[in-house]
Amino acid sequence: MSEDAIIVGAGPAGLGMAIALKEQGVTKFRILDKHGVGASFRAWPEDTRFITPSFPAHAYGCPDLNSIEENRSPGGELGNDRLSGAEYAIYLQNVLKRQNLSVEAPVEVLNLQPHEGGWQVQTSEGLLHSKTVIWATGEFTSPKTCGIPGIELCTHYAHVRTWRELDGQRFVILGGGESGMDAACHLVELGHSVQVLDRNGNWDLSEKDPSFTLSPTTQRRAQQALASGRLDLISGPVVERIEQSDKGYRVMDQEGIIYETDAPPLNCLGFLGGAHQIPHLWDFKQGQACLTGHDESTLHPGLFLAGPEVRHPGEVFCYIYKFRTRFPIVANRISTILNQTPDSVAP
Repeated sequence: MSEDAIIVGAGPAGLGMAIALKEQGVTKFRILDKHGVGASFRAWPEDTRFITPSFPAHAYGCPDLNSIEENRSPGGELGNDRLSGAEYAIYLQNVLKRQNLSVEAPVEVLNLQPHEGGWQVQTSEGLLHSKTVIWATGEFTSPKTCGIPGIELCTHYAHVRTWRELDGQRFVILGGGESGMDAACHLVELGHSVQVLDRNGNWDLSEKDPSFTLSPTTQRRAQQALASGRLDLISGPVVERIEQSDKGYRVMDQEGIIYETDAPPLNCLGFLGGAHQIPHLWDFKQGQACLTGHDESTLHPGLFLAGPEVRHPGEVFCYIYKFRTRFPIVANRISTILNQTPDSVAP
């Protein structure tokens, strides 16, 4: 029996798409997740907090920035405007109950292929068929761990449980984006000395859109860390290789400058994104999956991308309050596909 839609991923993108489908009258769908509802958020370092504030403002027509439901606020529910990953996972569990949704987990998608006008989905629990597929696996489960010789010696941000458990006094961080600066600020607060290496100097505040520069919260924390004298922001180095030494580790750039550290360097270069888990089904340009105006694969109609990885010219949807605006667009497109008769389908 074929489903109308299969949603892969049970985070805010997956559950938000399920809600949007229901609002379009599409109810014959399944949600699959490799680990369970909100698993990526539960895997966050326990010290990490949302950089977007979370509080109710429904009376003014402004939904909570981190909500995926109308007139609901994770901040209001949990009494915290700076949610941890674990807290947000609780909110997603509450969404599941309120919306009467079910998630099949642990179910891993092993293979996905176009099949007879729809999709064949091979999972760890068997073979499924669906007219459409929504890929909503997020980014946190796909860290960037390649491209630099010796990068395997680093600890990726996604693999840190708490900054308090890291041994060492001097740390070198690769990448000065949100995750790199979050790591740096936590380590400075713990009394460590930190060097952050970033090719482009992402702490440049000339950009006002937080999709392209540090959020105001991170800017404030970085200023406090800089005032301690234990944080050094180094713009421009292109890391060439990483190796172990008698004193710990050495990070070398293309100019021959060596940065010494007694702890494994921290890889905060970001994430590949979930679309890279099925690379043969998208056309990639500059590392980004090419999408139609309905967030559909330009190679394979009926396959949709949802979540922070969605990109359109001049638009980056990397925050919940941004990518949730795409849910009704995708749901409307799927409803249209399901309502088409063979005679109405364009050749």
